[in-house]
Amino acid sequence: MECCIDEYFSPSYRVARGRFLDAAAAAGFELESLCLPEKMGPDGEPLFIDIAFSRGSALRPGESPDALFLHSSGTHGVEGYIGSAIQLSLLAQAASGSRPELCPPARGMTVFIHAVNPFGFAWNRRFTASNCDLNRNWLVPARFVELAKQGVPALFERFRGLIAPDYVPDPDSWSEWLYVRASAGIAIAQCGLDALKEAVAAGHHSDPEAMYFGGAELCEEPRLIVAALRRIGALQEVAADAPGEPAEGEAAWQPWGASDAGGLFEGLRGPARLVSVDVHSGLGEAGQSSLLLSGTEGGEEAATIRRALGLAAHDAAAGPKSACVQDASALGSAGVAYTTRGGFSEALASVPGPAGLPVGAEPSPAAYSGVRPADRVCIAQEFGTVPTTDVFFALRAENALYQSDETAPPSHPLRQQLRAAFFPDDAAWRRECLAQGVTVAVGLAAHAFAGRD
Repeated sequence: MECCIDEYFSPSYRVARGRFLDAAAAAGFELESLCLPEKMGPDGEPLFIDIAFSRGSALRPGESPDALFLHSSGTHGVEGYIGSAIQLSLLAQAASGSRPELCPPARGMTVFIHAVNPFGFAWNRRFTASNCDLNRNWLVPARFVELAKQGVPALFERFRGLIAPDYVPDPDSWSEWLYVRASAGIAIAQCGLDALKEAVAAGHHSDPEAMYFGGAELCEEPRLIVAALRRIGALQEVAADAPGEPAEGEAAWQPWGASDAGGLFEGLRGPARLVSVDVHSGLGEAGQSSLLLSGTEGGEEAATIRRALGLAAHDAAAGPKSACVQDASALGSAGVAYTTRGGFSEALASVPGPAGLPVGAEPSPAAYSGVRPADRVCIAQEFGTVPTTDVFFALRAENALYQSDETAPPSHPLRQQLRAAFFPDDAAWRRECLAQGVTVAVGLAAHAFAGRD
């Protein structure tokens, strides 16, 4: 893997896409390309979400699998560089036969989604063309209404001048850098880092020009992905009659995010086991891999991941660069993240089981009959890059630029500054993250297909 590392890390979305299509074909995967209409890249090129998939030998076209492993990149646009590299490496190893774990069993399916947010990837920005954070957007209509009424968090409004400047910052201005550092330091001293992080980054649904806007409705990208998963057979239409009660003696259970996102899969049924990895960067210490769980219950999902990856019960004991499993909402010394709603991983965890969710039905334990918590392991893998203040500085500046000039090229200094914050030009960092990304994907693919031969 080290000898050809440059073949995995692409200089642009366009190059990354071409490499992904070639790698998928070489590995014998089928392809489904989803064009985003009316959205173009910086050179006027069309933008695509590309899905590569391999179905088990016993699955007929359109038939849903018993077990599904799904790996995705670029949910946050510019973070797609590292996710794409991991996918290219995985596909190369699948093609060579060196990773049999990625080969689905007779009734299994492996899916790679490349560039969930191709606009952000192509233009070197985190958000979509409509300034939406797709990891806050996987919600049913009622949740958008409910969350919009809440407005932006009080602390966000209190520090709006710092978070959302009404001018485009100068990337070379030391006075601007000192202002941000000093103002952030004061805000942290007054409110605490956890509270400020939650207010800024957890997301909101009422200010479409601000960072972390989750949208007013489901965006085009999630709609296209759900429809494509149905077309390729990862999901299947379900009969109109409502599901019954869970099987006798079966504990009633449904995923944590089912009330937020389960309705997105109305009229569909999914596999009994669904395991997914959505790759991100920008949170945590440089090179640290944090595996963020898709819910707040945490215990069984975390234990399942640790067993699958051979991690110690307390991840820190395994060394500073080992994968760290944590609740996605863990704050402070407990973790790197914050509580969010509308995440891609939460939505995937909410995919109904074989019983399905008929049209008109509300998500309930009946839709997950036969599905155990260990059968819905859907995580975000976060790679730390640069200090949090640097990430924030780059995000606020690029978003101010976008609100002033949507056509600023990817080569603009503020866009390059953002790219560096999420994709450092550091060979050691890239090598470490690539290795960890492959290890996690292979381990969780093995869990997805365990006992399914």
